[in-house]
Amino acid sequence: MGKLDNKLNFLSLLIAAAIDFKETSLTKGYVTSIINFQENNGEYIDEVFDKIQNDAPVIAHELWLAGGDKTRAFQGSILLFDQGKRLPIHLSAFIYGIGDRGLTSKETIIILDRLLPNVYKGDELSTRFIFSLIFKSLWKNKKTLKKKELNSELENLIWEVFDTVEPTNSHSVYD
Repeated sequence: MGKLDNKLNFLSLLIAAAIDFKETSLTKGYVTSIINFQENNGEYIDEVFDKIQNDAPVIAHELWLAGGDKTRAFQGSILLFDQGKRLPIHLSAFIYGIGDRGLTSKETIIILDRLLPNVYKGDELSTRFIFSLIFKSLWKNKKTLKKKELNSELENLIWEVFDTVEPTNSHSVYD
């Protein structure tokens, strides 16, 4: 449907339906096909998502994720989280990356920075997610690890997480 709709005639209608029915499946498919088959509509789609994020943050978040890197999926989701409109669990959508790529070290750091306060508070879900994210990041960077050249800011955050969860012996176990 999105492949055929070059003028995005159905976008407003499908977003309104997603908001009304709190169901995004059809709209996500439509957005995905627009993103995959039309090169020039990503900015316009971001503008539309920006407009709905205040009234329908859940819908905006889900649709941004459908757009991946060709929309502002990461930036939009982080903004919604910072505004208190998304919970830590919603950032777990990025555990495998954005669209068809893994997270950069900078993106991993951004998520870790936001989740670490929840880990300090003992939030088990955030703790599990942060460990999954760390291990995914370490696995992705395994060639760099062999050379001992991990991004120092990322490395410091990783140690901070380990120290927070098990402060008495984390360095000795992982050194």
